[in-house]
Amino acid sequence: MVSLKIAEQNKLDKRLQYKGFLNRDNVYEVLLGSVYLSLDINPACPNTVAEALACGAPVVAFDTGALPELVDTSCGKVVPYGSNPWDLEYPDLDSLMKSIIEVFYEYTIYSKAASKKTIENYTLDIMFKKYNAILKNVLNKNK
Repeated sequence: MVSLKIAEQNKLDKRLQYKGFLNRDNVYEVLLGSVYLSLDINPACPNTVAEALACGAPVVAFDTGALPELVDTSCGKVVPYGSNPWDLEYPDLDSLMKSIIEVFYEYTIYSKAASKKTIENYTLDIMFKKYNAILKNVLNKNK
């Protein structure tokens, strides 16, 4: 991980904030009011994205891994990677930048949708019911 000192010395824009390591207890206060930028390449199911949405932080990410399933057009932007992520080729940063700006300027709309998506899809009760249904289906097929 890059030190905060190096990150601040190389800051690209005054609007960016580098937070470094976040303690679990202050995730909400840090993510609240932010646009969460996920730069994972082919993530299976990134908890940080789900946590950001739960805090009302819209997400901007590349269309790799499970991100298109987690982030829909109401709660953020998922943009084409623009090259081959499996070979770690250089991504389309222009599309990513434009999406960050679009989400930033319509922040309230995206933020409300992020919170709503979480409440409707990702509470512990809902997730338990979904996983339980899958397990029940698998167990019934193997009888």
